[in-house]
Amino acid sequence: MDFLGFVGAISVVIVFYFILAVKIVPQAEKWVIERLGKYHRTLDAGINFIVPFVDQRRSHYSTQEQIIDVARQGVITRDNVGIQIDAVVFIRINDAKQATYEIQDLKVAIAQLAQTTLRAEIGRMELDETLSSRADLNASLLIALDMASSTWGAKVTRVEVADISVPEAVQRAMELQMEAERRRRATETEAEGDKNALIM
Repeated sequence: MDFLGFVGAISVVIVFYFILAVKIVPQAEKWVIERLGKYHRTLDAGINFIVPFVDQRRSHYSTQEQIIDVARQGVITRDNVGIQIDAVVFIRINDAKQATYEIQDLKVAIAQLAQTTLRAEIGRMELDETLSSRADLNASLLIALDMASSTWGAKVTRVEVADISVPEAVQRAMELQMEAERRRRATETEAEGDKNALIM
């Protein structure tokens, strides 16, 4: 009877150990495993085996594309016009080890980097250029962010400037300028027509 109890206890311990040793990583995830406080390996999707109590999960990341919202901020263009701008950054984690150990908070770091890069890029552009060349601005931000985040195990796949808000006074001035330009063109067209009619 004692022998059967001993065998049963050993069986329970083995089953419990096996349950702790088997880790099932969901699809599109990567787990970073530490052994005795030091990086050991990265687990991919599927069934994986670890050493219970010795190996611990430090972090986990989704390999799907993720969205980082860059908060609205005030920036100044090269021609000294203050505008409000925000953006959206799309990233994908390529290296879970780097994302864990090379940066403290990956998403916050990329958001902060995007804000400073936005200020720098807008500061080199005039207001009209900022409003009309959004695709060029997106491309410049993408290159700058991708280079900076490459050592963090992340790939910046896309950057989109979501909204650019111009002060009302500047907006009215721009509308008046556009209206004056339309009138000038209309006057030139009318004068050209009168000239051609006179020649005929």
